[in-house]
This record gives sequence, structure tokens and C-alpha cells, in this order.
Amino acid sequence: MKTLALILLSLLLGACARSDSGKPETGTPPSVESKGPDDVVLRVDTGGGFVPVEVNLAHIPEFSLYGDGRVITLGPQIMIYPGPALPNLLVRKIAPAGVTEILKAAQKAGLTGPNRNFDQAANVVTDMPTTTFTLSTDDGTHETSAYGFDFLREVENLSDKDREAVDALFKFQSFLQELEDRLPEGSVGKEESYRPGQMRAHATERVTQPAEQAPAEDPAAQTGEQPGGTTIEPPIEELPQEPVAWPLPAPLSEFGQPSQPESYRCGTVEGADLDLLLEAAQKANQLSPWTSGGKTYTVILRPLLPDESGCP
Repeated sequence: MKTLALILLSLLLGACARSDSGKPETGTPPSVESKGPDDVVLRVDTGGGFVPVEVNLAHIPEFSLYGDGRVITLGPQIMIYPGPALPNLLVRKIAPAGVTEILKAAQKAGLTGPNRNFDQAANVVTDMPTTTFTLSTDDGTHETSAYGFDFLREVENLSDKDREAVDALFKFQSFLQELEDRLPEGSVGKEESYRPGQMRAHATERVTQPAEQAPAEDPAAQTGEQPGGTTIEPPIEELPQEPVAWPLPAPLSEFGQPSQPESYRCGTVEGADLDLLLEAAQKANQLSPWTSGGKTYTVILRPLLPDESGCP
């Protein structure tokens, strides 16, 4: 009977230690000792929604923490259109003490509990992206996703418990954006440009449609001049872009393998070929036509992260 009483007491104390409010537990941060240098420990990725196919092909997670302490993020983007052909990816090294603080913050934000999905914003907005927080530790991988994350706090029928959980996610997102101020002094390394070991390229041949001819008796239509002296400018997508020569020996018509979406080919480049492609990409923008074998192509370049390889 004494043994049974002790067991019951132990169970009772354990139940009391759990939070009845649903708040995430705190304490010893999760371990990542089993993670290799290129294994993802924490990733924040916002993607999907109603966007052009080119956007999805070039999409990159905004935050990735690896087993060796590297953090790769999307840096500030130049506010011009068309933008550069390559994204502004930055990398820095976080010391073990800093990684521990990030894991503590993730634990506080509820990322060590069961998988969660907040989709209540679908009642407010449509065709929005989904933000996914993924934490991979020695205990397993935990995923929290939030549709229309930026609008979630505007949802009126969000329960108090869910609203508290969403607020914790927003605070954690801010934490990740302010690592230099939030982590122990000296634990955040210098930010540098990220040079990928591989580059993924999607290519599709451009089909030029013949321009419609304006009637000869309508000089205004031929010149673009309108009554009152105004001029119709062509859409920026139709403005001439300087072509860029595909730098690799194999033509784009033979590059990689056929892939989705239809009419695209996908392949990866590394080593000396990557050096040539990176040099050519510095001359290109998002709308640049690429020339190869006497044809013109659209090429979408996507630097691969340490945990990625090949085509999807």
C-alpha cells in the first residue's frame, strides 16, 4: 500500500507540474547533439498562396539554422523591378551558447509540443501564403503552420488560447530578426554573403508572339500617342531587357531533365560550372532573356541551401 501511495503521489505531482492554461513548458532546452553540420535544426518558411509560378520556383525559406550553428537568411532586397537574378542570401555563425538561447525561445513559443495548424485566417483572407515553423531536435521534428500569418491576429473568432499561441509565434519571429540584440554577447558571428555549393536552374524556351499591327490610317496607334498628347508606355515586362549568354557548354535545350511546370527543364550546377553561372548571373535580372543555341530562354536561378540537392 505504501508503494502504491507513493506512485499515486508521484502521478499527482506530475499532473500539477503541467500547465492547465496550455502554455508551453519551459526548462531544459531540447538537445540537437545528433544533428550533423548540414542538418536543419530550425526553419521558418513562408510560401504558397496565389503567386506566379516563377515565384514558387525561386522561393527560399527566410530563416534556416543548421547543426553547426550556421544561420542562413534572406537579406534586404533592392527595391527595384526587375530585381537581381539572384536573391540576397546571408550567412552567419552562431556560437553554442547562442544556439541554446534560440532553442529556449523556440521552446517558449510552443515549437516543442505537438504539431499545430492555425488556419483561422482563411475566414478573413484568401490566396495567402502559409508560414511554417519547423524545429528538428533529438526528440523529433515538430511543425507549426499558420495560414495568412500576418492576418491571424485580426481574426475575431480566435480563441484566447489560440491567440496566446499566435502571439508567442509573433514574438519568436521578432526574436529571430533581432539575434544580435537577443543572444549572449559575442555569440553572433559576422554576416557574410552566402555562396552556395550548388545552383538549381529552371529553364523554358521563350515563345515570342507577333505584335499586332496598328491600322495604317491610325498614326496615333502606331506611335502610341493618344489624344491630349499622352503616350501609352508598354508594360515593364515588355520593356527590352539585355540578353545574357548561357555560359555552360551544354545548351539549355539539353540542360537537366524535363520537369514541372510543363515545358520547363531543371538541372543543378556545381564546381567550375557554378563559377561561370554565378559570373553570368551578375549581369542578369529577373526578366533577362538567356540565349543558348540560337534560342531565347527564361531561366530561374535558385541557390541551394546546405540541406538541399537536385531538382524537386
